[in-house]
Amino acid sequence: MCIRDRYQRRVREKLVEHMVSRLAMLLVAIVAVVCALGSERKPAGATEEPVVLDGALGERHADLPAEPPQAQIVLSYRTKSSDDPKGGEKLMLLLAARLEKEGFRTFHGRQVPGGEDWREYWTQQVLGCAVVIPLLSPAFFESKACRDELIFADNHQKSIVPVLCEPLKNEEVPSGMEMILQSRNRVPDQGRFEDDLDANFASLLEGIRHQLSMIADGAVREDGETNVLARSRSGSTGPGHSDLV
Repeated sequence: MCIRDRYQRRVREKLVEHMVSRLAMLLVAIVAVVCALGSERKPAGATEEPVVLDGALGERHADLPAEPPQAQIVLSYRTKSSDDPKGGEKLMLLLAARLEKEGFRTFHGRQVPGGEDWREYWTQQVLGCAVVIPLLSPAFFESKACRDELIFADNHQKSIVPVLCEPLKNEEVPSGMEMILQSRNRVPDQGRFEDDLDANFASLLEGIRHQLSMIADGAVREDGETNVLARSRSGSTGPGHSDLV
């Protein structure tokens, strides 16, 4: 290769290096401008609105609260029932909707924000509520989480108004749970709550309102006993009635 060819090759190499260097500097400048535009600060005192993703398409809802407000009534339930994988949850949602229509603030596990510890939310709501409604069924007592919720409510002397989702046999109720429930009248006393929905809901409202009245008067018993639900239809004989069949 002659001297002239070597010289031309070196000139071309230098030219390429110079162009690459200029392009790199230009890219750095563009990135800096984009970052500066993206990090513009809001005026002093401005706050970021909470954004909640909702639904499969991830629609944005900036007006949803970060956590549920304090409820007056907390519902404890098992998602499934004996004959429906969603039976317990369906009844819970029905009761929650009816209670909300009556003016009560309710809370249940479906209201816990995604990714959060449901136990923390549930226990905090129970600590601040007036009444806990467990939805009793064989599936309820099979669940350790449901049993723990009932024990927690009893330990904190909450008024417990049980709802009988479906018939129960004595052997289906753990002895520890029976001790908690034997002084609370359930609605209905036998059968299924949905068998006579309107009448049973009226009895449930009577018990809830009486408990709230007792709390307002400072007359709630230390053990949270609920002994005021209608007995005329069930024929039960007293607060110690424990025949769960």
